[in-house]
Amino acid sequence: MFTSHFSMTTQPFSERINTSLIMKDERFTQGLARLQYLLHSGSIAVLYGQTGVGKSTLLKLFLSQIPKTCFSPSTSILPT
Repeated sequence: MFTSHFSMTTQPFSERINTSLIMKDERFTQGLARLQYLLHSGSIAVLYGQTGVGKSTLLKLFLSQIPKTCFSPSTSILPT
């Protein structure tokens, strides 16, 4: 519906968006920096917030920056 009405070449809403297409602002920059710190320190964290604030998007960006040799995408468990 959206593609034909607005003459789009791709669907505007997707569950599996390419992370290079995500607009990053200061909140994502800070969130990614904190997750990188936790990764390098070997800590465990809980990511929580209200619906729609970008928790899943932040995790998608974070996982896209980790080398594929460092985690298993099917289980999302980071090696020690």
